[in-house]
Amino acid sequence: MNSLIIVLLTILGTLVLSVPASYVLSRIRHRAKGTIMISILVFQMISPLIIAIPIYGYFEKLHLLNTFTGVIIAYIAIQLPFVTWLMKGYFDTIPLSIEEAAMIDGCSRFQTLRKIILPLSLPGIATATIFTAIQSWGQFIIPFVLLSDSKYFPISLGLYQYQAGKEAITTHLIASASIISIIPVVIGFLILQKFIVKSLTRGAIKG
Repeated sequence: MNSLIIVLLTILGTLVLSVPASYVLSRIRHRAKGTIMISILVFQMISPLIIAIPIYGYFEKLHLLNTFTGVIIAYIAIQLPFVTWLMKGYFDTIPLSIEEAAMIDGCSRFQTLRKIILPLSLPGIATATIFTAIQSWGQFIIPFVLLSDSKYFPISLGLYQYQAGKEAITTHLIASASIISIIPVVIGFLILQKFIVKSLTRGAIKG
């Protein structure tokens, strides 16, 4: 349940921030656009292991340690660069003529995004959702550093706690628990797989 809460809120927060950002990067022409995209890519290359300790210091001052809020904020920050790149690439495949037609009919930029672009982007959003869910579900370092109370532990720390303190490693039990822990992600993938296939093949055929 802890993992579900963290992952669902991470997905929501990541999409709320990345969709407008990626749409702007896809549609707005600016000299700094290339620099911004490279900067996002650089942030994507930073490992959570590197930022875990600095985050601990900042979150301690903000009183966000040992809370779902702190973990979710960290997860969103980690997932945001990749999802922004992913959604920007998907928005690039949507013809500008569709938006121009909507604006001629009186839609504002925001209305065009909400009523036209987002419905057309459901395969890309589904792909971003499943990738974010997979990465967040298996995250270990961030919750290990930020959480100390077991009632907030996600599934990754639950598996660690399950084995911690035992004299012998019970491989068969850990393996069984690990398989059970990935079932929700597998179910989510099976539900969204048709959208993922559409996203991967988008733009392969013109017309």
